[in-house]
Amino acid sequence: MKLNACSKQSNLPLSLIGFIIAFLVWVVTLLVINRVFNLRIYQNFIKYAYNYKMGGFLHVY
Repeated sequence: MKLNACSKQSNLPLSLIGFIIAFLVWVVTLLVINRVFNLRIYQNFIKYAYNYKMGGFLHVY
């Protein structure tokens, strides 16, 4: 009960700090995934455009 009282007393700042940390980690993760995904799309677009100039999209496969 003593532990519950202590944790209940400092529940708001800890949850707020934890929420901020989790939010920052989530944003950074989304940015990294988005950057990698956009990089892959960009590279595939370059391959498609290059192969289209060299004779068509079917050269990719």
